[in-house]
Amino acid sequence: MIQLVICTATLLFRVGLLRIPFVQRLAVNIYCRLLYPLVLHRIFHLQHAIVNIDGYRFCVPLGDRGGIGMATLGYPAKSYMASVFKQVVKPGMTVVDIGAYVGYYTIIASKIVGNSGKVFSFEPDPSNYSILLRNIEANRCHNVVSIQKAVSDRSGHLIFFLNPIDSTCHTLYPLEGRGVKKISVECCKLDDLLADERVEIIKMDIEGAELVALQGMTRTLAYNPDIILFIELQPTNLKRAGASPLDLITFLEEQNFEVFLIDEERGRLIGGIADMPPRHKESNLLCVRGAKAYGLVNHVITC
Repeated sequence: MIQLVICTATLLFRVGLLRIPFVQRLAVNIYCRLLYPLVLHRIFHLQHAIVNIDGYRFCVPLGDRGGIGMATLGYPAKSYMASVFKQVVKPGMTVVDIGAYVGYYTIIASKIVGNSGKVFSFEPDPSNYSILLRNIEANRCHNVVSIQKAVSDRSGHLIFFLNPIDSTCHTLYPLEGRGVKKISVECCKLDDLLADERVEIIKMDIEGAELVALQGMTRTLAYNPDIILFIELQPTNLKRAGASPLDLITFLEEQNFEVFLIDEERGRLIGGIADMPPRHKESNLLCVRGAKAYGLVNHVITC
């Protein structure tokens, strides 16, 4: 049954229907609110699927948009950001994955950095974290340190809001809508764990908490002058956190980063975005400073 769903969604995407935002939102809502709970879960008792992405095995949750996106479209493996990430990560590096979800970037980084490298993987949601551990074990990623915590500007416990149809969108900031749940999660400042750790790359996708997380890792950033950052920029989520895209970009530039927009549509990096930050559209940023870091990304920037 799930193979039929996957094949149908893949076909619709290839002919272009699922590329239309309205059609995509409608299909996701029908699947997550009707097809999955009433058919796949209730009748067939299906909760997860095992899929092959980039040659690695991933367990993905079938009850939400993130999981079905991985199962049907191979996302995020086919994104331009993933392509840039795989070009920049090198053997022996230490990579930090903040907001790991079920571990795509964790697994990819683990395999590239190899036995001489290390990956720190942060995921606060209990359900996502259990799948993350399963994927780490299935792919024999012995160089991964998994941490079930949110990353913020403080250590302690915070309320975590669970998105009912997309567990990639759980957040530290209040969500509205039917089915939203709240749990308490442990959180930490990255400086409390990694302030004196050599770190080459941080990837961060934490639904609006990116700025406060950065404010909690200033010592880590200072200790690693050639660090490279991959950061989600989602204006709506930042607004929910009391910030804006300009606030985020300004902080990064104050830390001497050059900020590039990762342009998914054209497959390129766009610099000089401080004067015209995206206001509505979700995007990702590549942040670079230091000669060593530029040496790693120059071939991508000039493509």
